[in-house]
Parts: sequence; C-alpha cells; structure tokens
Amino acid sequence: MLLALTYILFIVVLLGEAALILSRTFWMFSLFTEVVPQFAAMALFCALLLALQKRFFQSAIALVIVAFAAWPLLVLYVPRPSPAYSAETAEQTAFSMMSVNVNRHNVQYNELRDRVIAEQPSIIVLQESTDAWIAALIERIGDVYPFRVLMPAVDYKGMAVFSKLPITSRETLFYALESSPILKVTFSEPLLTVFNVHTLSPVTEQWAMER
Repeated sequence: MLLALTYILFIVVLLGEAALILSRTFWMFSLFTEVVPQFAAMALFCALLLALQKRFFQSAIALVIVAFAAWPLLVLYVPRPSPAYSAETAEQTAFSMMSVNVNRHNVQYNELRDRVIAEQPSIIVLQESTDAWIAALIERIGDVYPFRVLMPAVDYKGMAVFSKLPITSRETLFYALESSPILKVTFSEPLLTVFNVHTLSPVTEQWAMER
C-alpha cells in the first residue's frame, strides 16, 4: 500500500516537473511557478520514501527534480560580496524599504502597523491599497511617515508610498491595459528611485502576457 502511494506521489512529482518546464513556454502553466518551494519539498519527501523502499533509481530521479526545482531558491542564500561603500557616509545613507501587498479585502490594519513599528522601514510601498487602508495607516503611522504618494483604488490597482524621506518627484507609468500602474517615486537623500510594481497573476493568457 505504501509503495503504491509512493508511486502515485512520484507520478505527481513528474507531472509537476513537466508543468514547471512548460511554464516557460505556455502561459497556462505559469501558476505552477508560485508553488516551487512546496513542490521541491514534496519531491524531496518522495525521494526519501523511494530510498527507504530501495527504489534507488526512482529516488535519484526525484532528487534531480528537487535540485532543478530548488536551485532558483538556493542561489538567494549564496553569500555575495559586500557592496563597496564609504564608512564615513554609511550612517547617513542607510535606509530600508518594506513592500506589502495588503490585499484589498484584508482589514488587519493593526498587524501591519505592528510590523512597521518592529521593522522601522524608511520607505513603505503598498499594492492593492484602498481608501480604507490608506486612512487606517495615516491614522496609525502617519506622524512617522509624513511624505506620501497615494493612489487608492477599489480594485487591485491601488498603489501607495509612505516615507520618512522627502519625496522629490513622482510619476505614474502605464504599460498595459489590465496591469496596475507603475508608481515611480524619486528621493534626493539618499539619491534613490523606487518603482512600486504590482504584477498580475497569470490566470488568463492576457494577464500572463502583461505579467
């Protein structure tokens, strides 16, 4: 029974790997790229089950699939050379940024406030920001983030920027029919340009193309 279930899982892993490969060519498979960590974990579990049942060839195939699925995630943790900077100016130019898709249906305003208080980012960029979200954040953190660019919307196209740093310019860019606008915001101290982007989910061919 366990062997049969393991082989069913193995077949699912093979089909999932095929979907990941096809996602680079066919838009309808793009959604599989959203579950790569879960898929890699499932493939690893399948490899262990096969090894325990002495199905080493199939286990090796599953491990190859694990490597293929997981390498884009693993490279994020490879140590990289530290950027060059002047120690004398590091204190003056240090900043941090938080990007949050608040989900327009979500009303957990205090949870975001608590995270902001804990993290103390210099700049907050929001996607799917509604009038309610903007009003709630102004009430809760507005005194700490006095510089803002606000573009609320009732749908997924709402965008906003809250900042401790003075904003020198802003520009709204439109590149596609269904996509959210891209909010370009420029700061002078430090000299910095931020693009607030909310990509579409690849649930239709048009949305996948715009993404």
